[in-house]
Amino acid sequence: AVGGSIMRILSHWSSNLILIGDFNMRSNEDRVVENLAGGGWIDAWAATGEDKNVKFTWDSRTNSFHKPGPNSFQFIARFDRCYMRGNELAARRFGLIGNHPIGGRKGDYLSDHYGIVAKVGVRPSSTLANIGVKEAN
Repeated sequence: AVGGSIMRILSHWSSNLILIGDFNMRSNEDRVVENLAGGGWIDAWAATGEDKNVKFTWDSRTNSFHKPGPNSFQFIARFDRCYMRGNELAARRFGLIGNHPIGGRKGDYLSDHYGIVAKVGVRPSSTLANIGVKEAN
């Protein structure tokens, strides 16, 4: 619900948008979220080939940052997302950061979630070209 509100608000500001963060989503919610605020939202992980090696942003089996209680179970999930929308944006690469223990110390992670790293290509817009802005190499 919060993600949808943010998507609606941002949609009024620009037609090219990137929204990245902890959505605490489940995979069965993907299509619903991608169709919010007029639709057209692209999941960067899916757009770059759905690499299983960088799919899960939560892994309580190996990451002990979030200490499980006596009645909890360990699992993996893809709670975090990078969504983009706009004709001038294209997902180029998707990866994770913080998904290995700090200094090789078992179980010592920066956070309970792994961070997302996304490379997004931006095509020069006709507006920028009209005012003399050139694309950097």
